[in-house]
Amino acid sequence: MILNELAQRNLPDVLTPEGEWNEQRRAEALDLAARTVFGHRPPPPEKMEFKEYAPAECAFPEDYHDPDTLAYFKDGRAAHTKIRAVCHLSEARFPGLKNFPEAGGAFEFDVYCFLPKTAPGEKLPAVAAICGLDVFTTRALPVKLLMEKRVAVFAFRYRHIVNDYPERINPDKHCPEFDNTGLDRLFFGDFRLRDNPSARAGDDPGTIAFWSWGASRVMDYIQTQGARVDLSRVLVSGHSRLGKTALLTGALDTRFALAYPNGSGAAGACLSRGDRKQDLQAMTGWASPWFCENLKTQHNSPLYDMHFLMACVAPRKLYIGNSDQDEYCDHDSGYLACVAAGEAYKRMGLKGFVHPDRLPHTGDKLHDGEIGYHLRPGSHSFTAEDWTMMLEFFLK
Repeated sequence: MILNELAQRNLPDVLTPEGEWNEQRRAEALDLAARTVFGHRPPPPEKMEFKEYAPAECAFPEDYHDPDTLAYFKDGRAAHTKIRAVCHLSEARFPGLKNFPEAGGAFEFDVYCFLPKTAPGEKLPAVAAICGLDVFTTRALPVKLLMEKRVAVFAFRYRHIVNDYPERINPDKHCPEFDNTGLDRLFFGDFRLRDNPSARAGDDPGTIAFWSWGASRVMDYIQTQGARVDLSRVLVSGHSRLGKTALLTGALDTRFALAYPNGSGAAGACLSRGDRKQDLQAMTGWASPWFCENLKTQHNSPLYDMHFLMACVAPRKLYIGNSDQDEYCDHDSGYLACVAAGEAYKRMGLKGFVHPDRLPHTGDKLHDGEIGYHLRPGSHSFTAEDWTMMLEFFLK
């Protein structure tokens, strides 16, 4: 049944003409993702520097929305610090620097770190969490749950990298305080991404590529924490547009052991061909410049669909979280994307996506392969239930 469903989608084959998945094919898939959907991600900094804030600047706000989490940290069962990540850039890689001398050749943003109390020599798995709201405001990051599962958290707010402008569809959610502070100005030398995104070259980065750059800088910091973090067990997470970002990051940055795009929909862990809710063409009319300009003309490319990017995570783990009433995400297309991407894993001698021969049912939790999946009841949201099921897969 599943093979018949896939055949109806008329997908391009993720494998080579010889039926292989190898480094060359992976490089081709990543290049297609850059040229077709996201744009090429900005280059890494020349060097990174990390500055720890004073304890008084790191405290939880007293009106934090979850009193139980607040008590958990006050009792000393976990600790919180805040780090300033200073990314030293070069004009050769970021030519826009010359137009913004006040930046001093660097870009800075904050990383919020939450770690459970550890025994001597204990090393924790960790998550680099891409957050939509302020880390102390969002309910999509269940800090106490992660502490109880003994997972270190390194979180950042995506708008600190590049604002999600312009929020024409949600003007009440626009945050103009970030309009003039993004990395994009140092890359382009102006505010074209904010004011005139169509002035970009076709494969110049959209906002998702910039946000993904930020997630890899968080991983740069995590790499300095090997005394208390198990560097072989670090995942990257995000929801919705940030789920797309988590998938792109996991595909590009092989230091991550698992990519977790939750509710990522079109241009995320979901096939575009046959999608009943949003496909890549729908993304070309989106109000915010999440993608590269080329997507406007290449959204129906015969060479590419999103299972290519999912396959680029192989042989590392990939976890897909969906909900049955999500108004943006076609869960059947997400499920079939897992099946199609699983072929790359199989060519590497792995299980890939282990699934019944049918489309997904609400309540499915499929954890037997390197690609994990769940479909829970509910709407477009990121809940403790999602985290619990993903952690069950990740920590097994």
